[in-house]
Amino acid sequence: MNTNTGMMLVFDVIISIMGIYIIVSACKMRKQQTVPSLFVAVEEMAHCKDVPGFISFLFPRAIAFGGVALFFGVEEMCNDLIMNLGQIVNIVMIVLFIVAWIWFSMQLRKGKEQYF
Repeated sequence: MNTNTGMMLVFDVIISIMGIYIIVSACKMRKQQTVPSLFVAVEEMAHCKDVPGFISFLFPRAIAFGGVALFFGVEEMCNDLIMNLGQIVNIVMIVLFIVAWIWFSMQLRKGKEQYF
């Protein structure tokens, strides 16, 4: 394994852990009916007019983004360690991850506008 592959593997592991963390945080949010500071700062949550509504809005979107992040990280780890699927697959996966990140950020902003 060369240095570049090692660095990419670290990045892939971090993205996978982030995906798991987002999914676990979303499930915990739904169960405990409190929004973690991962999604919205504590000070900002004090201004939320409808916490249950915001949680219902945010939960499926957080699960979707966390799932994409986890999928991206695992796929890229496999690509680095097991088989090289090629540069085109890497570019498609990176674009998918970035689009999902932008989409989630826009959805979070939309939820804040609607429930705050």
